[in-house]
Amino acid sequence: MLSFVDNWLRPLQLTVAQVEAELDLPDGQYILTVADSETAATRWEILAAMVESGQAMLLRESAQEWGAGSVIYCSVNSAILAQIFLGQEALDSRVTNLEGGGLQQVYAAPTGSDVTLDPAMPYWATAPGAGLVTFSAPADLPGSKRLENTVEATLSAGGRVRIAGNGRDIIEALIQPHADISASLGPSNAYLELTASATARVRLTIAVRAGEYAGGVIRLQLAVDIVDLASYAQLS
Repeated sequence: MLSFVDNWLRPLQLTVAQVEAELDLPDGQYILTVADSETAATRWEILAAMVESGQAMLLRESAQEWGAGSVIYCSVNSAILAQIFLGQEALDSRVTNLEGGGLQQVYAAPTGSDVTLDPAMPYWATAPGAGLVTFSAPADLPGSKRLENTVEATLSAGGRVRIAGNGRDIIEALIQPHADISASLGPSNAYLELTASATARVRLTIAVRAGEYAGGVIRLQLAVDIVDLASYAQLS
């Protein structure tokens, strides 16, 4: 959860590469604004700050040089509003599901398609057989955010489900083991690929978590749970 301090403003100088600073803020996570002047600013930078015991780790997406006369302050900005609206959208989606009795739309992912994982479209069905279907993380998934989608997949031997970073590195991938499905990372950790060695009917729960690193670089962590639907008892 974001922290706020009313009317907080301090002088600050930063180099382009600097990712740490002393800030006299209570411990917490903040989205702050840097400007080149307190009274006549001509340029600004929005950054995230994780503060603990007066030491701040800065997450900077568009780093600039800030010299004498520059200030940093806590105020409402576009990044904070985006966080608020994102939370409101998630709440609206939950309310809609509750009002609709919790029913979910099932979306189809045809063989050869590349679909984007989406919190508003959380349930997918695919039957690529021995082909390939790709599920890509959203290119605009913000740092410190997570989404989860469920995919029911029917695969033949050689069939593949690819989970792509969409231009972002996958720095960690946790996969629940399955006897008939192997997992491997693609070149430069651009994607995770699940390959069936035999016919398999599975339910995949794909969780994608975005983390923001120095210079505002976003990297992804994946976790995939695999439930073997073929092992379930079938009643007729």
